Amino acid sequence: MKADLHIHTNHSPDSWVPPEKLPLIAKRKGLQGVAVTDHSRFSACAEVEKAARGSGILVIKGEEIGVKPQGKRVCEIIGLFLDEEISGMNRTPLEVIDEIRKQDGIVVLPHPFDSFRDVLPPEQLARLARKVDAVEVFNPRVIDPRHNEEAKKFAKKHGLAETAGSDSHTTWEVGRAWTEADAGDLEGFRKALLSRRTSAHGSYSPALTRIFPKLAQLRSKVKKRLRL
Repeated sequence: MKADLHIHTNHSPDSWVPPEKLPLIAKRKGLQGVAVTDHSRFSACAEVEKAARGSGILVIKGEEIGVKPQGKRVCEIIGLFLDEEISGMNRTPLEVIDEIRKQDGIVVLPHPFDSFRDVLPPEQLARLARKVDAVEVFNPRVIDPRHNEEAKKFAKKHGLAETAGSDSHTTWEVGRAWTEADAGDLEGFRKALLSRRTSAHGSYSPALTRIFPKLAQLRSKVKKRLRL
């Protein structure tokens, strides 16, 4: 099973991907599964699940949670196989992980060494290692490939599952990266993650794609002003 484990729909203010079209896009890209991981939002999961009925695409409900222990984001943590939204506001990374665990979810560290984003210092990441299940070892939007290489070394050192996801904010990015496991359904895929039997694959996104989240954010701000 090939699944893109890091996708943002337009429920995230910086994405252009329509949730109702995601399953069809994924199918065209040769995927069998997608994880919906909007920024601190869970609302698109039901829409993607509905659109996926009869498509053959399996949907993992998730969220990329912005962790803000004192109101300022320090990192992001992905929760997979969730049932409801999790807030990272005024919570530490450990508290966010505990909330994911309460839902029997899978804990993934996305782009943990990408210094162009909000990431934890290496010593704090090392302390978190025993609390997480997987590390995103390939993110195609990472500017410096060495940051992906560091993530892969970290996963190997701590015996964690390796994942990859497109981190897509546009439709053409979907499927640029994927996680592969010997599984035929969601439960099998979940077990593969927990038993560290996954592999990460993909190719880097063109640098041009990095402007589109900014354009989407501008669009969201304009729409919000027009509603006032």
